[in-house]
Amino acid sequence: MAALNTSPAIRARRNFLWVLLLSFAVRLVFAQWLPVTGDEAYFILWGAHPAGGYYDHPPMIGWWLAGLQLLGHAPWLMRLPALLVPVIIALGIVQMLGRHDAVRAWQAGSLFLLLPFDTVNLFITTDTPVILFVFLAGWAFYAALHRTRGGYAASGVALGLGMLSKYLLGVFALTLPVHSLLFARRMRVFAGVLAAAMIALALWGWNLWWNYRHCDVNLMFNLVNRLHHYLRPANLAVYALTLAYLFTPVLWWVLWRARFMLRGWRNTPEAYWLTALLLPLLIFAVLSVNDPISPFWLAPYLPFGILLLARLATPGEWRWALRFSIMVTLLQALTFAALLAVPLPWLERLSPGNYAAMVLGSRTQAVWSAVEPSAQGRLLATRGYTTASMLSYGTGRYFAVFGKGTRFGRQDDLLTDFRTWNGRNVLIVSTGFEKAGFYAPFFRTVRIHAVEVAGARFQVVEGDGFKYAAYRKRVLKNIEQRYYRLPSWLPVGDCMFKTRYASP
Repeated sequence: MAALNTSPAIRARRNFLWVLLLSFAVRLVFAQWLPVTGDEAYFILWGAHPAGGYYDHPPMIGWWLAGLQLLGHAPWLMRLPALLVPVIIALGIVQMLGRHDAVRAWQAGSLFLLLPFDTVNLFITTDTPVILFVFLAGWAFYAALHRTRGGYAASGVALGLGMLSKYLLGVFALTLPVHSLLFARRMRVFAGVLAAAMIALALWGWNLWWNYRHCDVNLMFNLVNRLHHYLRPANLAVYALTLAYLFTPVLWWVLWRARFMLRGWRNTPEAYWLTALLLPLLIFAVLSVNDPISPFWLAPYLPFGILLLARLATPGEWRWALRFSIMVTLLQALTFAALLAVPLPWLERLSPGNYAAMVLGSRTQAVWSAVEPSAQGRLLATRGYTTASMLSYGTGRYFAVFGKGTRFGRQDDLLTDFRTWNGRNVLIVSTGFEKAGFYAPFFRTVRIHAVEVAGARFQVVEGDGFKYAAYRKRVLKNIEQRYYRLPSWLPVGDCMFKTRYASP
């Protein structure tokens, strides 16, 4: 009995459970301790206004957060999906590898939980459900290749739910037909891929219909408004460093060493995992020349890298991968703790341009207390979506976005009807400072003063008698031309923004 209790598989499982518990506990502490970011507050705002879709992306993360907000609004609760998704994936990795090598399966689950990115992936974003659904789709397709009943259908459902999360999941969807053409050349697999695609398209079709009825906002944001028209080849160097950080340099060495084994990989797990890893990364390498690639976009493919490493690495290489992950993870945790321990006024010296935003994120109630006396009987607004989202989350009151804004965070276009503001009094809080002449065309009278919180100054604008006609002419028409000028190739059934502001 003693021998059984100390077997390699038992020890590996015990270590995995300890890593899971400790990593989750540390991440939970940081999830509550770290101030909510502007992007997170923006997505939490989606959850506060459940809808069939949102301006920037499909609705999945808004639906998740709508459900969680029935339980509360604490930072750790809003970030709970980001805390749980790595746990689910780690358990899935263990299951997928368990049929091959139980010891390495538990070790792979531990390594995944210790990866530098997974230990700092505390923030709730639109990428959180994508990370989950890419893995679930990949896991289901892997099961289908091994003749598991219902695997192709499950993969299609996961792909469809992923497309209801973010369109970037389409990059992974390409791996299924490519793998089938390169490695699994069997009619059963081709039929399964087609079935998965049909299911995924049926689910995504609902989002396309919603867009058709709402100015095609998701398609406009992702395919038109956010695209750049310049090339930056230097981004490739940053991309390469990002890959080394995310996947550990050891994985790339192992794949290079094993490159001559490719010919014998047909119909093997390695062939599938390699396709699921390299094809998306190659696509993102091409895209990186035009736009920097976020680590969150690459995170869905971490599990496939770990699965390959677990199957191909020698014991020595595996130890080096583990050491790299532990070292970088500890360094990150210490950096987080040190930054959180730094007195707030010190941060002004480190980043004076962002200090007001830092104060707003960490002292939201204090900022609100300073401006609340001026807010009585007034509609609330800010100059940007980040400030609006953080104040809305921190105070429980809705802050609209006043002015043109940027291509990001335009959800307020769907939520605020400025026709109803006509003649009303408005309070605008801003981290930037504008002269009274900037606001004068839009109000009967304007008064401006400043408040100071923790050494940061905020502009407070009291505008009486909002002039909708002037705002429509100077701001809303500009927004329509910039963000709602749909190309001729994009069909649209209705555009609420244009319909709403069609007449004075």
